[in-house]
Amino acid sequence: MFTKLGASHAPNHTPNVTTNLKTTVNKDKIELTQIDKENWRFVLYESKEKKWIGDFVYSPISFVDLSMLIVLTNQEKLKAEQNRQFLIELSEKIRNDFNRFLSRAENRTDYIFIKKTNLKD
Repeated sequence: MFTKLGASHAPNHTPNVTTNLKTTVNKDKIELTQIDKENWRFVLYESKEKKWIGDFVYSPISFVDLSMLIVLTNQEKLKAEQNRQFLIELSEKIRNDFNRFLSRAENRTDYIFIKKTNLKD
């Protein structure tokens, strides 16, 4: 939806709270730090509680790429720690059968994402 002043934000989309010209982080949000990335497949984040959250790319229809934020189970995290290829295979499963994973999708407005600059692009 567009207004005369430009694009409007989706409801509940408030990445930062601005007060007195200072930007402060919303304290209700969970901070995630990027720890790994595989282009066109996933970005992997870790919370302060050591949970791993993957942002996996999928295409619900041709020419549309979306991503789905999923908290990895303890078993999935263990497999990924033992073999990174597990995340690539999981990303393929999500890409090929995304409906199976929709119930696990997280609301990304609940998170703050911190990108690591030393990871490959």
